[in-house]
Parts: sequence; C-alpha cells; structure tokens
Amino acid sequence: MVCMTSHDLVPVTVIGLGAMGRALAGAFLEAGHPTTVWNRSAGKGEDLVARGAVLARSAEEAVRAGELTVVCVVDYDASQAILDPLGDALAGRVLVNLTSDSPERARTAAAWADERGVAYLDGAVMVPTPLVGGAEALILFAGSRTAFEKYESALKALAGNAAYLGEDHALAAAYDLSMLDFFYASISGLVHAFALAREDKVAAGALAPYLNTITAILPPIAAEMASASATRGRRNK
Repeated sequence: MVCMTSHDLVPVTVIGLGAMGRALAGAFLEAGHPTTVWNRSAGKGEDLVARGAVLARSAEEAVRAGELTVVCVVDYDASQAILDPLGDALAGRVLVNLTSDSPERARTAAAWADERGVAYLDGAVMVPTPLVGGAEALILFAGSRTAFEKYESALKALAGNAAYLGEDHALAAAYDLSMLDFFYASISGLVHAFALAREDKVAAGALAPYLNTITAILPPIAAEMASASATRGRRNK
C-alpha cells in the first residue's frame, strides 16, 4: 500500500465492478481515498460498500462524485456505451481507461475525450488481480502528462510501478499487446517443453525447477537484443 497524506487523498470513482474493477476500487479504499463505485448490472459492489465505498445510483452520479474516474470493463465497446452519455459530467475531470483493447481504439477514445474537454489517460494493468495495489504491481499509462503528474500519487495506490509512457494514448495498448505476445508465446513454449519431456517419461514437476536457469538469462538477452535492434534501425535510416 502507498502511504499518503490527507492532501493526496482525492475522491475517486471506479466504473466497472468485475474482478479487476473490484481490485482497483479496493486498492483505492486501502490507500484511504474516498471511493465511489458503479456497475452496469446490479448486485455488485456490496463488499466494497462494507469497506467504505459509496455505491452510486447512476454512472453520472458516480462520475460527478470524483475528481478522477477509472473505468475498467470488458472492452471499448462497453466503455464507450457507458461513457458516451457522460460527456458533460466528465468535462473538466480526468478519465483513466484501464480497459484492454487495441492502440487504434485508444486513439479513438482519446479523440472522443478531447472533443469533450476531458483529460484522458489510457492504461493497461499488467498484473493479476491479487497483485493490484502492491509495490510490485505494474500498470502502464499513456496520454495527458498533466493529468498523470497531478494524480500520480493516487494512481500509485493501484500499482507501486505506475509507469507513464508518453503522450501518445496508444502507447499503453501497444506495450500491453507486445508484452502479452511474449507471455503467451512463452507459455506455449513451456507446454511444448513439458510435452517433449513427457515423451521420455520426465515429469513436468521434475523439469520445472531447472527451467529457472533458462528464465534467469532472459532479461539480459532481451536488453541485448533491444539494443541491437535499435542499432540496426539507425543504420537502416
């Protein structure tokens, strides 16, 4: 948990109370932020209310209750369906969209926000729900630098590593997709390795401890390959 003074504890709103949305709201509450929550379908949020959250009666009421609104729903179709009627309520406020989608959709959402005078940050949560709010949690943010800097302390309640990538709103989604591509390819390789071992009657549990040696050398390899790629790119210009 990030320690904050009362001056830092701005009122926040979380829209979307799926597993990740509840984790985000819980992290805000744990840090001491006055937290308002809202979900499209009824029956969610009672556990958060028991911890001190306010359950809004409408999305507009939720947005007007906070300086900072975080939305986290299934996709951008869902987020825009919620946000489209809320342009007036959001004007002059900061909106953080932690819904996963494509870089193109992030730019479209940013344009929508800009037309309505909404300071917009697009983001990607890079950890599972149990890690949200922890010092090792990583959430990527891109978009309005002014908004990020103003609310950085609040956003660090969600992740000790709240990383700002730049003003291009698509950057968080681009990083997210690239990192997930690496992750899922690695999982595919792991499944294949276990299958290969099994052909010679080597149990996955017996092989797994020795894989740590392989995974430990990946960070320096990644850094070296990234450097080489950048060098090749400069040469090709």
